[in-house]
Amino acid sequence: MAIGITALIQTPPPGGAQTWDGANGTVRIQWMAPARQSLAIQQQLGFRGSVTADTSTQTDSRSPATRFNLAGEVGLDQLAKALLAAYGDEQFGAIVLRRGSNGELLISNDSGMPAGSIVVDRAERGAIILNSRSKPGRQQVVTAIQSLLP
Repeated sequence: MAIGITALIQTPPPGGAQTWDGANGTVRIQWMAPARQSLAIQQQLGFRGSVTADTSTQTDSRSPATRFNLAGEVGLDQLAKALLAAYGDEQFGAIVLRRGSNGELLISNDSGMPAGSIVVDRAERGAIILNSRSKPGRQQVVTAIQSLLP
């Protein structure tokens, strides 16, 4: 069963819809994180954006959400470290990164893809797959992410 990415409509930050600030090394993200990983991801990122429960994943009004949406700006280096820490938890499948319609990075898990992988989906340019068996480093992840940025 694959977990899809749901893009939320966001208002652009003041001064335009820039999603990548190369000078500061920050990028806008929307990470649909599994509930069990959400807090660890936030800590790894030093996250200061918004965190909301994905209520569509609740089975009834008493059950907790199984995913949380983390939306905000993060440092590219911190994002790479957080991805490397999170992708090893194989029960959630691969971590998939795509570029959203507003230019932000959409990050989610896909249990239909090989677990222990980071998949950078570059649409018509093909995907970059970083697998835990090949032990990618932080710089490899940064370079793969940068291939999605303008």
